[in-house]
Amino acid sequence: MRIFLVLLTSALLTGPWGSADAASEGGHGAGRKPAPKIEVRQALVGNTIAVRAHLPQSAPKDQPGRGAESVKTLIFMAWLGGDGTARVRVWDQASGRDRPVQTTRYTIEGDVLCLNAPDFGLAGKPLCTLMNIIGPRAFFAEGVGMPVMVRGDIRPGNQANL
Repeated sequence: MRIFLVLLTSALLTGPWGSADAASEGGHGAGRKPAPKIEVRQALVGNTIAVRAHLPQSAPKDQPGRGAESVKTLIFMAWLGGDGTARVRVWDQASGRDRPVQTTRYTIEGDVLCLNAPDFGLAGKPLCTLMNIIGPRAFFAEGVGMPVMVRGDIRPGNQANL
């Protein structure tokens, strides 16, 4: 599972253009200057994020032969208010419906976003991710303190009416 996460992270970091140094090596994108860094707080606060997170977890004990790990997919939307309050709606895959909106807190320190909601199913731990804003409306992230891969988009304002 770790090899998969490393390869997927590497592919997301380099994208279709090869290495980050491709421009300086005369590869695709030669002569282009790197895009300016987008600050996480500026990109996220006051906006809605639509997120798909992949978390490895132990295989169920009652299903022998499934291997050592499986992946839990967490899908949610969160509006991040300017006062540190978040309104979160989690998709319940089992029922095929959204769970009720929850109000919780979030923090952003540098490039790390931490957000917690009981419906995340993380035993009360916040989901903390090192955010990489890759455009005005898209991001990917990796877990801080837990192996997790996240991708998502940023929507202006509270578009999900959270």
